[in-house]
Amino acid sequence: MRSTFTFIIPGEIVPYTRVGRERWTDRARRHPTSRDAVRAMALAAVGARIDDEARSGRWHAGMPFYRYKRRGDVDNLLKAVLDALQGVVWNDDAQVDAIEARRLRCRRGQDRAVVAVWEIGR
Repeated sequence: MRSTFTFIIPGEIVPYTRVGRERWTDRARRHPTSRDAVRAMALAAVGARIDDEARSGRWHAGMPFYRYKRRGDVDNLLKAVLDALQGVVWNDDAQVDAIEARRLRCRRGQDRAVVAVWEIGR
């Protein structure tokens, strides 16, 4: 049976940030904490419902990012979530064959990401 999971990540996701030559920005310092929080939420949503065989499959992901402030490139928001789901949903984000993402406006205090992932084959 193919696996499908949908869950909401409340709050603002800190986008993936490259760190340049010995320069750690505030955002770069906050990213690992955000990634770990996303991973914990994914574990709570997915839990033991995914086995090693499914974790090695091919995946499709859909993620609308609701953000009050229009900042954070969509590709960097995606990288942050894809990285956090590594080891939870898939073994490596290279297994994701298709992605749908968009950044949408929301009211202050309602930042969130809705993550839907489904297995498309092995």
